[in-house]
Amino acid sequence: MKTTTKRSFFKTSISQYVIRKRMSIAQRLLFNAQKKLGNIATEVGYSDIYQFSKQFKKTFGVSPSKYCAQQQNKTLS
Repeated sequence: MKTTTKRSFFKTSISQYVIRKRMSIAQRLLFNAQKKLGNIATEVGYSDIYQFSKQFKKTFGVSPSKYCAQQQNKTLS
């Protein structure tokens, strides 16, 4: 019987999996744009808004505020 490691099951490290989940939740929260950025950062597990913003931009290629503005423009169109 072959055992599988967590890394092979998730196809990534645990820390990368957690980051991906946090960013997915942040993306949904920013889509609604009714919460402040600092509150969203805290809600997804970041005590530092700058670290949150840096990770969000690294993940999605745009800053959280720009993402939020893009989503609002799509909604208004």
